[in-house]
Amino acid sequence: MVCLSSLFGLGGRQTEGFVESIFDLMGLDLPVSDHSTVCRRVKKLNIVIPVMTTREGIHARSRFYIKLI
Repeated sequence: MVCLSSLFGLGGRQTEGFVESIFDLMGLDLPVSDHSTVCRRVKKLNIVIPVMTTREGIHARSRFYIKLI
């Protein structure tokens, strides 16, 4: 969820709803982590999330990644 949030510039609740919608469209009955739980877990990780500074569109298969320190 963190990758999607960063990739699409979504907030926690928006990302949670986005993932729920994707699961619904796929016909999957899977639980989605609560945005507050994800936020707490991300704070404990030592990661660097790159900030996209361009206003151009990016392709979903771009070399976007989260670098673990």
